Amino acid sequence: MGNAGSVMIKADTASFDGQGRLNPTGAFSAVKENGIGQGGSVNVTARSLSLTHGAGLITSTLGQGNAGNVAINAETISFDGEGSNSLFPSSGAYSRVEEGAVGQGGRIEIGTQSLSLTHGAVVNTSTLGQGNAGRITVKQADTVFLDGQSQGGSPSRLFADTQSSGNAGELI
Repeated sequence: MGNAGSVMIKADTASFDGQGRLNPTGAFSAVKENGIGQGGSVNVTARSLSLTHGAGLITSTLGQGNAGNVAINAETISFDGEGSNSLFPSSGAYSRVEEGAVGQGGRIEIGTQSLSLTHGAVVNTSTLGQGNAGRITVKQADTVFLDGQSQGGSPSRLFADTQSSGNAGELI
């Protein structure tokens, strides 16, 4: 029992590439299975942020408690490609209520001049458990560029979805 910690990254350039054997490369905060507590946030502030080959910024709940928020503030943001992890297959930012979990999904808030999602990269809030998915907000963007698809045919996209009784989040 207890709350998950938060991750705060402040850098000129932040770059995450690829996936390990079990998990994507990236920054995470989660309420684990059978856990009780609140998820922490993942916050990135940089001039430039790059996630490639399945890397991710992820908050989730698999237990009892709310997922944390993902906050990104960067002049340029580029998410590109996919990896081999089946749970989070594409490069991107995620906040999820997993199957069997009880809690609310976190928000994903992006402040940027340029957001690029290519080769199946995503920004996604979702619920598969008992709770609502979070909201996705993109602020201050001069350019939002979505292009291409993953090798499996999934398009690059920003989306909120539900695969349970909870509500999908909003895109703002």
